Amino acid sequence: GLGHLARTAELAREAASRGWRVAFALRGDASAEAVLERELPGVPQRPWKTPADLLDVARHVVFDTRDDCADELAALSRSGARTLVLDRTDLLDRADWTVLPVLHAAPCSHPRVRAGGRWCMVPEAVRRTARRPEAERDALLLSFGGADPLNLTERLAAPLAAVLREFEPRERTPALHAVIGPSFAHPDRTADQLAGLGFHVHRALPRAGFAALAARAQAACVGFGTTLQELAWLGVPFVSVTHHASDVVHAARLEALGLGASGGFGGALDPAGFTALLARSLFDPAFRERSARRGAALLGDGRGAARILALLAEDEDFDEARAGTAEERP
Repeated sequence: GLGHLARTAELAREAASRGWRVAFALRGDASAEAVLERELPGVPQRPWKTPADLLDVARHVVFDTRDDCADELAALSRSGARTLVLDRTDLLDRADWTVLPVLHAAPCSHPRVRAGGRWCMVPEAVRRTARRPEAERDALLLSFGGADPLNLTERLAAPLAAVLREFEPRERTPALHAVIGPSFAHPDRTADQLAGLGFHVHRALPRAGFAALAARAQAACVGFGTTLQELAWLGVPFVSVTHHASDVVHAARLEALGLGASGGFGGALDPAGFTALLARSLFDPAFRERSARRGAALLGDGRGAARILALLAEDEDFDEARAGTAEERP
């Protein structure tokens, strides 16, 4: 997903700030190439088809992919490169390090695994965005990632607008805002439908633009991905609906932590049940307050990228203070 590019782009920026040279290896994804060119103009992009494409390229290699990369890890190990795998646990004994940079990671006892909030990579553009008190928030946000393969944006816009009209006092009703990602199948059709329902439509927002919009949100209805951590950082309560059935268990873990509410798998969504969920979560002031407070507690300083680079560099003198402190929070 394009959210994975956002977090690896954050890692790349942190590396560049340390004077490291950075390149991306991609498997022919045109959307990913375009996003990276926008996020990191001028950073080299290399084709990745075989393990040989990654050899003699870098001393440190980070994998953020669902594809099979066991052969690549073996070849890089033989070459002396250090490797790190993000957000999966099936390669623990093949990589030098595994980092689960998510709040919903299942417990994993392994000497080369690091996981949890202090390893989350909150983009710098988000960290620099001021967190607003709820009284100053005037938006309700709908955002389902870069592609939205289940077309949840169109399917959930009408229920969200209807519940908003029913539960919010007219004098303080927030404005409806929706984000259309760069790889939506029918962006013009989606934009027209949303506009007809009263949404302000935003197309392919850059990270700073999304952060500024999210900071205005009283609440958000979103897909399951890296966006959830950005919303948590900004104190925005959310309902998530997953594009993949396998992510439902992860969404449930977040909910058990007190962060947001899970709407389940989008491919089996019950409209009536979803509307009821919105009513008892996003439109419940007590839920919003609890969820916003919990996100701030779980994420720490958001500087997971600095910690990941320290692992790769074997920086035994790494001082946690260099990764920032909770006092840097907006």
